[in-house]
Amino acid sequence: MMALRDLSGGAVGPGNGSLACPSEVFGGVLISTDGVNLVTLTVRRNDGAGAIVFQMSTKSPLPVFAPFEADAVIYYTLTGAGGSAQLFEWYDG
Repeated sequence: MMALRDLSGGAVGPGNGSLACPSEVFGGVLISTDGVNLVTLTVRRNDGAGAIVFQMSTKSPLPVFAPFEADAVIYYTLTGAGGSAQLFEWYDG
């Protein structure tokens, strides 16, 4: 049975970083915003310049969950004041 697992250990703020994604299936994100500033999340494979796995911009809090093919390590960039994101993977639980 497939289930979601938190990759980021809670919400991460604006910035960038890498996360282990052992299942190699990025599961989605829960984006929080202040409702005023545009928040953009980009998730890439391989490195900070790799192919885009997922990208979205929003001013409203938004959950997006679906399986996206990824790598064992994903790289994220989150921009926008007042925003945060919690990233997930799909795994065989």
